[in-house]
Amino acid sequence: TAFVRQGQHKLCAEFERKKLILQFDAIDHRLIKTFYNLNPTDDQIRSAKIIWQAAQSKLHAEEQLAILKQR
Repeated sequence: TAFVRQGQHKLCAEFERKKLILQFDAIDHRLIKTFYNLNPTDDQIRSAKIIWQAAQSKLHAEEQLAILKQR
């Protein structure tokens, strides 16, 4: 039973993580739409994309670190 509980705990934690990611995706979509509604210049769009990519890379690295810590 301990093995089953441990497996259920991992599944529950993964579900909660995916639920949070979905919420963040919805918020990100709303923020991006708002950004483009401001009619940014091409330079501003390029700068924003660089910032967004850096933020996404940082988040991915943090997720990978969290996965490695669980092992």
